[in-house]
Amino acid sequence: MKVVRISDVPEQEVTGGIFTGAVRIRSLVNEATGSKDLSIAIVHFPKGVRNVFHSHDGDQVLYILEGKGIVATEKEEITAIPGMVFFIPAGENHWHGAMDDSDFTHISILRPGKTEVKKEVRNSASRK
Repeated sequence: MKVVRISDVPEQEVTGGIFTGAVRIRSLVNEATGSKDLSIAIVHFPKGVRNVFHSHDGDQVLYILEGKGIVATEKEEITAIPGMVFFIPAGENHWHGAMDDSDFTHISILRPGKTEVKKEVRNSASRK
């Protein structure tokens, strides 16, 4: 067993890739902590920052901690608030991130694997 104290895990700023701006990530469980099957991270999106459409080769769960954001698929956009849990099946195109007027923080749970960038978001909630 390994115990991880969130306050002991440093935040890393990440830009580029699937993100439209800088996010802060605390990787709580991953290969570095000895997990072969899980990747668990707290991801903080500043106001207006999100990611682009992408999919994972495994299921993903998002547990919303703080702020107000959007979790979207090609068919729907849902306003995400603290206490909500989103299940995103493997292969489903989706994006998530902060509203323009609120920071947004969630826990991401998935298995290590491939993330494929699909296309830029082109709907009513998209931002530059």
